[in-house]
Amino acid sequence: MTGSVKGSEERDKMFGKLFGYVAIIRSDVLFNGQNCKKAKEILILLVDGIIDLHQKKLWIQETTIETLLLLLTSVVANAYAKKNNALDEASIEMMVEKMIALSNTTAFSDNNENQVSLLLGLQFVGTQHAKLQRIVVQNFAKHNIPTMSVDHMQEFVSVLFHSTNKFPKFHRVWEYFMGFIIPMNSDRELVKR
Repeated sequence: MTGSVKGSEERDKMFGKLFGYVAIIRSDVLFNGQNCKKAKEILILLVDGIIDLHQKKLWIQETTIETLLLLLTSVVANAYAKKNNALDEASIEMMVEKMIALSNTTAFSDNNENQVSLLLGLQFVGTQHAKLQRIVVQNFAKHNIPTMSVDHMQEFVSVLFHSTNKFPKFHRVWEYFMGFIIPMNSDRELVKR
């Protein structure tokens, strides 16, 4: 974006790109007859495009995180559902690595609400599929990031407080945090233990 673009035009262009990425994800174009190399190229372009938007402005980060998690959920569902799917565990590992790179440090309390939302979202989505959970846990361990547990709840107080003061609505970090206390599925519906 150039300096001559007005703030509202910049916002509209950024959201337009993001909505385009979401349309591609929801269309399942990645999983419909693509050859392996082409599907992986499209996946890398999608991930890098969403991350590029994520890094431009703070106000779009909550939405880009949700888009990355939507893409990850879609890739996981299709990678393990179809035997000859072009997107494999290496593709999923690449996505998880790039997503983890968006957090600054290994301590939850040193991250902002968007970064914590991403880390909790990765763990939450991971609980929905055993193979993804293994990938997430291994990558967290590789980067010395603790997995969410009751022992870490105190670390979230400042992040949750800050998210409430900063936004006119509840930040998504609250949903992921509550998902570890109250069991929910990926559609955020309550489930029985």
